[in-house]
Amino acid sequence: MLVDNNLQKILCVKTPLHNSFSIKDLGTLCYFLGFEISRSPSGIVLNQRKYCLDILSDNDLLAYKPATSPMKPSCPLSKSEGLLLLNPGEYRRLIGRLLYLTHIRSDISFAVHKLNHFILNPREPHVIVVFRVLRYLKRCSALVLFFPVTIKLLSKLFLIRIGELALILEGLSLNILCLWETL
Repeated sequence: MLVDNNLQKILCVKTPLHNSFSIKDLGTLCYFLGFEISRSPSGIVLNQRKYCLDILSDNDLLAYKPATSPMKPSCPLSKSEGLLLLNPGEYRRLIGRLLYLTHIRSDISFAVHKLNHFILNPREPHVIVVFRVLRYLKRCSALVLFFPVTIKLLSKLFLIRIGELALILEGLSLNILCLWETL
């Protein structure tokens, strides 16, 4: 994913990549890996509102009353109290989806990471807290991250390594977000 206001700089990166690989320009980014991306003259906004609402809908919680906090401060969770869940896979899937939300939602990070400690043997009290987190998300599902245009993410020297290809671009002030995996 290449991000910059200057199309010429993006072409300077895309051309060598296109010469070495088969790439496709998908145009302006709107939705990517559960993130909604909106652009304006003042900056870029990232949110996961649709992803959040999908979680609520999948668990039939759209009609429930919203919670004021993700977790009660005095909520002790134990590995041994309460009945074990008959289907722990559902709990694990839900915690995984909530962990993905913590990329933008730091307000739920503590509760979700605490619940993640019980992923091997989840119990009924853990599910009750998970549903409280979900009810809290209903209350504020539209929180966003805003990146103003005045911030430079990267500058001066870029080394992009994809397989055996290495590109060095000097003197460009191009904002690049690289996603890659190590084999």
